[in-house]
Amino acid sequence: LSLNNQILILEAEIAMMPEGSEKKLELEQQLIDKKKELYDKDRENFIENEELKAEKEKEIREAAAESFSEIQNSLVEFSNLQFESKLMQLDEEQRIQDENLAKELERAGTNENYKAELQKRADAQTKKRAEERRKIELQQAKFEKANALFQAIIGTAKEVAKNAANPILVALALATGAAQITAIAAQPIPKYAKGRKGGKSEVAMVGEAGAEAVIYSNKDYK
Repeated sequence: LSLNNQILILEAEIAMMPEGSEKKLELEQQLIDKKKELYDKDRENFIENEELKAEKEKEIREAAAESFSEIQNSLVEFSNLQFESKLMQLDEEQRIQDENLAKELERAGTNENYKAELQKRADAQTKKRAEERRKIELQQAKFEKANALFQAIIGTAKEVAKNAANPILVALALATGAAQITAIAAQPIPKYAKGRKGGKSEVAMVGEAGAEAVIYSNKDYK
């Protein structure tokens, strides 16, 4: 029999017993014990259900954060392809221009005035193309910074979701995330108006203080 049924039977038996009888007192004690047992069992079930509920909510939060992160990564990959495609198009235009210029200069022969005019027009086109490249690279640098901020936010959200049941770890995750976000936000987009020596490849502003000579290695040039 279930505890509830046992309690009902005991209550019925107690009701039929004469007051003060030893049997009634014994049954009353059994009733108290059964009710306590039922309370403890209900409490255990409640705690177990709350733990299962908390675990399920944690799984939902983590899955949502992971899904959002995957969508963001796809958007980042697509955007980077767009930036690279635009830069490659500019490079191809420059290559074709250089080839055509070489042919035109050869055909110009000894006509120095015409050669100078050809070079002037080519230089103007190259300058315009360089300005367009700077705009694209600046957009890319800003986008990468924004993405870094977003990834830091998502990373913080994942840590909070994973440790939702532990206030100390939640506070630590929030503090760490805030520090990362602050550091990223404070980081300026690189500028090398006065040049640089060595260092890893990175997106940077060029030409922000006037014309610059930029030398690309075969590995880094895109």
